[in-house]
Amino acid sequence: MICIDQSLERSGLFDEVRFYSRTGECLYPVGREGVTAGIALQEILFGLWTSEEEQHCAFLREKLAALRE
Repeated sequence: MICIDQSLERSGLFDEVRFYSRTGECLYPVGREGVTAGIALQEILFGLWTSEEEQHCAFLREKLAALRE
């Protein structure tokens, strides 16, 4: 689990932090009330997969199945 101490959040160290997806979409900050850098990072790393990630996983599974034949 990702843990960014609340005192670090309040200190301003994360004020200029930006998280981006592989496609360049800004994932943090996104203007959602109450979403801290720690919460955003937890969601990004361990949340639901994007459609791009699901497609890539399917591609890799197909490739692995072909290699096993």
